[in-house]
Amino acid sequence: MQYQRVRAVILYNHQLVCIKRVKENEIYYVLPGGGVEGQENHFQALTRECTEELSVTVDIKNLIFERVFNNQQEFFYVCSINSGELGHGHGPEFQSNSVYEGDHLIELVNLSHLNDIDLKPTELKDIILSLHTSYD
Repeated sequence: MQYQRVRAVILYNHQLVCIKRVKENEIYYVLPGGGVEGQENHFQALTRECTEELSVTVDIKNLIFERVFNNQQEFFYVCSINSGELGHGHGPEFQSNSVYEGDHLIELVNLSHLNDIDLKPTELKDIILSLHTSYD
């Protein structure tokens, strides 16, 4: 069985909630989320990850994209913020003694600038922009 990861696609005030990854020779953006642990289902894992990374709870709507990457299955779900206030993450990747490389920064990206950033995976850009127009 492949390792499974879940990601949250959160549109907040016409902006996409992202994690900016700043490494020594690379800057790119990913969506909040992470690995499914133990006996968690996707919703439990995504709820935990959003709390750890964003300090919010989310309502998980629907699966919009999935892919296999580096022998991992990734599942991308549309979510909305239910409670809490976007803040600093407190998960392991945000700790000063983290084994993760580089910095993890919460960043809101205006949808009009989505094509200007290195969002991974890139094929999500068109899907996210189409979501935006369908929710307006």
